[in-house]
Formats: sequence, structure tokens, C-alpha cells
Amino acid sequence: MLSQLQLERYRLDDLHVEFNQEWFEAGQPEESLLWYDMDLDVQFYAKPDDENIRLVQLSIACKPQQEHAAECRFGRIAVGLVGVFRVAEETSEELRDVLLDLSSVSILHGIARGLIVSATGSCAGGTFILPAVNYQETLSQGALEEEQESEDSAAPEALPSGESENKTPVP
Repeated sequence: MLSQLQLERYRLDDLHVEFNQEWFEAGQPEESLLWYDMDLDVQFYAKPDDENIRLVQLSIACKPQQEHAAECRFGRIAVGLVGVFRVAEETSEELRDVLLDLSSVSILHGIARGLIVSATGSCAGGTFILPAVNYQETLSQGALEEEQESEDSAAPEALPSGESENKTPVP
């Protein structure tokens, strides 16, 4: 049985692998994926005339933390993908949103992992396996941050002139 979410097509926008010569010169020490910082960017684009189709753009960049720069094999690894996803017509609105927002990103992450493994397979020290990401937490945190930024930027405009933002009303 097929899933209600299908990846119709995807394209690779960016793939960058930068080997870290410092690691090689330091005698190829054992590294930990925990020594890399991961930057994620996820963008969703809805098709105006079809709510069952979503374009998802995922960018992932991994760089060694400053204090572990010489112990990491790669100076930078980055990958960018764009995928077009479709859910079945009979899918409920609640499930549709979960599939298009959460599962779609997880699918692209798996593709990104495979591309990076393939690109780093012949590097000294072996392949780099992109760490798993809890996208439910990451996307929820991003939505909260966007909401907070929106509230922060709107708050001063909503205040009457001459009123302080920190003014506490007295009952």
C-alpha cells in the first residue's frame, strides 16, 4: 500500500564538501558528529490552486565548532534540495498538514544524507553520515521564533504615540 504522501520530484540545488587539511595534519584524530554545528533552513511553498501540493526547500550546513576545528575531517558540508510533494485527495486536512510539513522534510533529509554519504565516501576517514534531526521540534521552535519576532516588530506600532511599551496598566 502506498503512503498518502508522495514525492513527485526533487532537485539538488547545492552540494558542498570541504575537506579539513588541519585534521589530516593533526594525525587524523577520531572525530565526533557532536563537534559539528548544524544550520537548517526549511521553506514551504503552497500551490495556490491545489492545497494538496507543496514545494519544500531544505538547506543543511555542517561546520566544526571552533574548539574542535582541528579534530573534524570536514571544514564544511552543505546540501540544498527542493522537493515537490503531493498528498492523496481523500487525506484529512489535519493529516495533510502533518504529512506536507513534517514528513516531507524528513524525506528530503534522508535524500540529503544519501547524497553526502556518496560524496564523502572516498574521503580519508570514510563517509560523513548526516546526523538525524527532530524536525517536529525544530519546525515548532522555528514557528515560535517567527511568531515572537512578528509580535515584537508589531508591538511598537500598535502603541499609541507617547506610550511606553513597558507600561503596566493599573486596574
